[in-house]
Amino acid sequence: FTSVEPSAKLREFAMAEARKKGWQADIRPGLGEALPFADDSFDTVVCTFTMCSVTDQAQSLAELRRVLKPGGRLYVFEHNPRNPLVRYVIARTPIDANAILLDAKEVRHGLLDAARYDLETDYLMFMPPGLGFLSPIDRVLAWLPLGAQYVVAARKG
Repeated sequence: FTSVEPSAKLREFAMAEARKKGWQADIRPGLGEALPFADDSFDTVVCTFTMCSVTDQAQSLAELRRVLKPGGRLYVFEHNPRNPLVRYVIARTPIDANAILLDAKEVRHGLLDAARYDLETDYLMFMPPGLGFLSPIDRVLAWLPLGAQYVVAARKG
């Protein structure tokens, strides 16, 4: 996998973890607002819990569009601000002190402002992760905008 991380300390940590798992990893310094990749570089792009931390979300979404090949898939995972427990936890987590949580509708509109996409949204994590036997409930409730997280899946036209 290829990734971008602005923090040298987190890059080193992620590379060490990837090596432990035997993964090939290329983690480059950079920011979401200016990705260090050529246009149309990737068939699949996964953006995990980073939109809440970038300074210019519209520019980051435009960058994701830029590096994604036509017909490519983009997955944006974020914490759901509609979930009261998520808001409670984020408000009390020092690393998230400046986080700006985006609603799934904001991500969808931002993506559509940046390019033509076919979009789908699912909500995730209704049940506590340690209770695997309840996981089928998450799939049944994926339409309900109250899960702790969501994913906007996009296919670039």
